[in-house]
Amino acid sequence: MPRRLALLAAGLVGACARKADTGETAAPVEVTADVLVIGAGSAGLAAAIAAREAGAEVFVAEREDEAGGSSGYAGSFLAAGTEAQAELGVPDDAATLLAEWSEITGGGDPDDPTVRAFVEESADTLDWLVATTGASVLAVTTEFDTGALPRKHWLSSEVVREGLVAAAGEAVHTGCPATALLVEDGAVVGADLACADGDLRVRAPATVLATGGFARDLDRVRAQIPELAEAEVLFEAAPVADGGGLGLAEQAGAATHNEGHYGVYVHATGDWRAPGEALWPASLASTLIVDAEGRRPVAEDRTRSLAMLDVIREVPGHRLWAIFPPATWETTTLGVPAYNWVTAGQPESIPAAEAEKAGAARRLGSLDAVAELIGADPDALAATFAAYQEVAEAGGPDPMGKAAPDLVPLDPTDLPVLPIDPGAAKAFTGVRTDEAMRVLDAEGAPIPGLWAAGEVAGMLGTEAVGRGFGGSACAVTWGGRRAGEAAAAYSASKEKL
Repeated sequence: MPRRLALLAAGLVGACARKADTGETAAPVEVTADVLVIGAGSAGLAAAIAAREAGAEVFVAEREDEAGGSSGYAGSFLAAGTEAQAELGVPDDAATLLAEWSEITGGGDPDDPTVRAFVEESADTLDWLVATTGASVLAVTTEFDTGALPRKHWLSSEVVREGLVAAAGEAVHTGCPATALLVEDGAVVGADLACADGDLRVRAPATVLATGGFARDLDRVRAQIPELAEAEVLFEAAPVADGGGLGLAEQAGAATHNEGHYGVYVHATGDWRAPGEALWPASLASTLIVDAEGRRPVAEDRTRSLAMLDVIREVPGHRLWAIFPPATWETTTLGVPAYNWVTAGQPESIPAAEAEKAGAARRLGSLDAVAELIGADPDALAATFAAYQEVAEAGGPDPMGKAAPDLVPLDPTDLPVLPIDPGAAKAFTGVRTDEAMRVLDAEGAPIPGLWAAGEVAGMLGTEAVGRGFGGSACAVTWGGRRAGEAAAAYSASKEKL
């Protein structure tokens, strides 16, 4: 154990002993650092590594028993002008991505300085991540929420997580949740931690808040999207995504931004074995999706797009129903998200037939039975079904634009039906920052000594992300690096505490 950490451990043990001897609450042990990072996920670890590369002494406080946060669940990274794209002959660059930014993000501003900096440095961010973690780009794909070109880069999330944790090394202290920021004369100068071995006060001229999003705080999610107040909202995020860092930031007077733009996906069904958790059905693109009025609200191959939030906001009951072709249903699996792989050897997917056996899906023999199940007008559903069937049997063109390979005819006498609910996945609402990732107050002024990065900042800390975008793990890493570098520079300009 390094000498500094050994002294810290000794101090904690002594504090606990004094508390036990006297029955009184012991004063927290105080330590100092140049930069304090709260949270050891992708953003926090990137911040810590960047700050240490800049010469700062870094203390990373992670409330969980293991570092890594949500980094083990995010494998896609948005980047433009990368070496991987060049190898595939993809003619992409920052200017091309910026030209598509507003459309990709549902109204985001490509002229925002933070957005421009992120996009222009996205290829370098990906290179840094690969070099730091030893990961490699496994594939580059085209997705609805990343634009017209292949620019969603897939890396092994497990390799990324392990590589970031290893690179941050002994700076990370697990089992140390932050309970309050230290604010003196309007500046953040550290935080109080409730570590497993005793209370700790870390004083640092610069603090980076990187505590992740709030997908599992449904009160916050529904406050962002009031239309979902009565909906069955599933969890599509890590168990640690409860938004604890937002409360810390609010203590220091931080403002939030991009209200109402929460990253909700609409491509999951509920897990009957674990209420509230999501399962991801394969083959949704090949289904007919209808709402509770029996109408088809969207092209089914768009279900992975964040634009689906606009759809689910409007449909009655905020629920959709997928009607499968029988042959597709027979081979469909329901994917178990990585954050629900709770035991070694747990299957990563289960046959859709298991949902049918459990009553979570129904296999019905007529359209009237489907209409009764979903509460739709039978005539409206029949009209929707007939129109879709005609297009599917002809192989297109689909008036909603679904690709021909996904237009699979249905069987009106054999109709597997699966409910599809909104899933809270990631936050594009969060603490407001400037392009240096400094946290801003309600008047737009930087709060001295405080930075934020990652999902706690709504990915980029600006309203210019609009509705959101895919592959945002790259933005999380970029923001962490930028915050760490800026925090280290600020700390170096201050006297040691």
